[in-house]
Amino acid sequence: MRSHILVTVFLVGCAGGTSFPAVDVEADKAAIRAQIADAVAAHNAADAEAWANVSAEDIVFMVDGGPSISGRAAITDWIREFYAANRVSDMTAEALEIEIAGDWAYSRDHVSAMLTPPAGGEPVRLDVKEIVIWRRQADGTWRAWRSIFNSNTPPEVP
Repeated sequence: MRSHILVTVFLVGCAGGTSFPAVDVEADKAAIRAQIADAVAAHNAADAEAWANVSAEDIVFMVDGGPSISGRAAITDWIREFYAANRVSDMTAEALEIEIAGDWAYSRDHVSAMLTPPAGGEPVRLDVKEIVIWRRQADGTWRAWRSIFNSNTPPEVP
């Protein structure tokens, strides 16, 4: 009994007598799903700034078949170039899994879209899987901090 009292006193002392904020994991998951939906809407509208604003300022975006892109400004430039080469339509994204750990989270997502060259040509179905590490910002919003994706379609072999 005495050891339980000592542990309780120790824990209260470590906490400094302060209470910890309540964590609403379901609200956090809903906020991340909303960010994913905002990114999809931005892609379908070809709005590079809105898409990039889902990201933290210090994002690292690891694209399939290319070098990593660091920082929101660089990602905005990259996505503008992507939109110049591809008209995105019918994009969908599904968070298959979201786990929250305090101010950090990850989502494992499936993304699908049609990509059509603006100058014409056959549309191509984009079918990718991605992992996004999310970080809660000082204002309480969730932003993508690290993101990596790759295609579910094997490359064509020459």
